Amino acid sequence: MKQIFFAAVAALALVACSGEKPNPNAYTINGTVTGADGETVYLISQGDTLASTTVQNGAFTFNGVAETSKEAKIFINRQLNDGLFLEPGVINHNINEQIASGTPLNDEMNELNTKFKAIVEALDKEGANEDSLSQVYFNMVEEISQKHAGDAMGLSFFMVNAMDMTKAQLDSVMALYPLYAADPQLKSLVEALEKAEKTAAGNPYIDVVGVDATTGKEFKLSDVVAKGKPVIVDFWASWCGPCRAEINNFLSKYAKEYKNKVNFVGIAVWENSIDDTKKAMGELPISWPVLYAGGRGADSPTEGYGIKGIPHIMLIAPDGTILARDIRGTAIKEAIDKALAKK
Repeated sequence: MKQIFFAAVAALALVACSGEKPNPNAYTINGTVTGADGETVYLISQGDTLASTTVQNGAFTFNGVAETSKEAKIFINRQLNDGLFLEPGVINHNINEQIASGTPLNDEMNELNTKFKAIVEALDKEGANEDSLSQVYFNMVEEISQKHAGDAMGLSFFMVNAMDMTKAQLDSVMALYPLYAADPQLKSLVEALEKAEKTAAGNPYIDVVGVDATTGKEFKLSDVVAKGKPVIVDFWASWCGPCRAEINNFLSKYAKEYKNKVNFVGIAVWENSIDDTKKAMGELPISWPVLYAGGRGADSPTEGYGIKGIPHIMLIAPDGTILARDIRGTAIKEAIDKALAKK
């Protein structure tokens, strides 16, 4: 403790002697972590690595300048990482306990986390009113979004609702706040919504080229579409729990019910390998062809369709017009019945 005190005094004296004023936007992150000595720790913000250092004796330090507050992440490995708000001042960050403190936004976030934890605990109690408690949570999110509109915390909570907004709504909010307009996640979301609008119901489908997961031969979505029948297209992945649930509980049932009336095809996306897809096909009641489209990236068919989450199930008319998108559960049957009634 004495060494830290004398180091701070020496630093102040050096500034005084040089005549330089301390930068009001300077920050220091004093991090502590156990079980990571010798490992590299990274400071990351908006996908960019701002700095890196090494953990020594359970501690690490980052120094820099934050012209505006922004979200950042301390990353050591998959088990040891946590987020914080990067802002001027001294930030104390305990990675193991996932607590950042010492500056206004980080301290306020700690208080909010305590309140959120109380809501979660209340939800776990027998007889809890889920609707009421959920409303309390979303009211808090809305209040924080408004209170901190334009800053890093406001952006963080704005993202909670951003996925449910239209492109026009996002554009209007991003136009108000430079921090939001520059955020890579929001910009990516806007781009996805633009693509989704171009492939919304009423527009022609986009062809997808991949390989047949069973034979390994080239397979295209156009090999199934325009064959005189409506087509259910299921964008899914082997590791995706909700995807597997849709196949087990709905798609397999509807494939039998509408046999010879509707074609079904799966498009495996965001996979690590085709072997994972094949393994899942052996575990699931899949009776339709599966087009393996590979992993993530600009060449994924999900990019062209503006799909941000899976499963994503759509219905395409015999002429190639998209009839419905993002349908789940019984909505799949409703869309099929509607399409067949028009024939």
